[in-house]
Amino acid sequence: MQGNVEVLYGMSIAATIGHMEAAYLVGLLGMSGIGQSKEDALEFLCSLNQRNNIDMKGTRDALR
Repeated sequence: MQGNVEVLYGMSIAATIGHMEAAYLVGLLGMSGIGQSKEDALEFLCSLNQRNNIDMKGTRDALR
């Protein structure tokens, strides 16, 4: 569990500084109940989309 917390923390930092794929994953993990509440995760994803004009499909495809 400790390793997972460290990874999530690192992903959150990457998301905060603008890494789009990390931000998308942090939001998705939050939607699944990992790391934050679903409401916070949805708000994060929506603000990410509005703030950065992120292409969710393109980001999802890049993660594959």
